[in-house]
Amino acid sequence: MKFDATDLALSAAIETAGAKELVGAFISVEFDDEDRLANYLFESNLPGYNGWRWSVTVTKIDADAHLYIVTGK
Repeated sequence: MKFDATDLALSAAIETAGAKELVGAFISVEFDDEDRLANYLFESNLPGYNGWRWSVTVTKIDADAHLYIVTGK
């Protein structure tokens, strides 16, 4: 039950970064063994953080469920 939440993850990364230009290109997505958790990686354009990445984890309980962002806040 893999799902595509790239746009949702990008929006969350931009919101966290505080500005669209601080979040770079999509790098990859990795799913857990049951395809319920997905970790999306984006390049970081933060000055002074060369090589860093934005990481957004999205969960989907089942095929009919809504997507949710897992936050550290």
